[in-house]
Amino acid sequence: FAGRITSAPIAVPQMLAAYEFALAPPREVVIVGERSTPATAGLLRTLHERFLPHTITLLLDSESRGTLTAALPPLEGMSTPDGQAAAYVCEDFACRLPVSDPSRFAELLQ
Repeated sequence: FAGRITSAPIAVPQMLAAYEFALAPPREVVIVGERSTPATAGLLRTLHERFLPHTITLLLDSESRGTLTAALPPLEGMSTPDGQAAAYVCEDFACRLPVSDPSRFAELLQ
């Protein structure tokens, strides 16, 4: 990568993030809820406050649900318990129970 680093040193941090992603087991986070609600915004804020290079994130709202569930059928079963936004944290092909509380979500992200 010496040539790439010499010609585009600004790309080095992204290369390191990609390397970190390749080393760690991936984790998927699916946030279910409408982007415009305070509950969804709280979960998104909790997620975005952290550097999680090995985490893949999806927002499953009414606008994206049809497209995403067509491509990823397991998403069909993910819903908002009690009508509140929820976060599903998945690792090794298994998802934890959904959480709606941002502080509990933060614990799962550690």
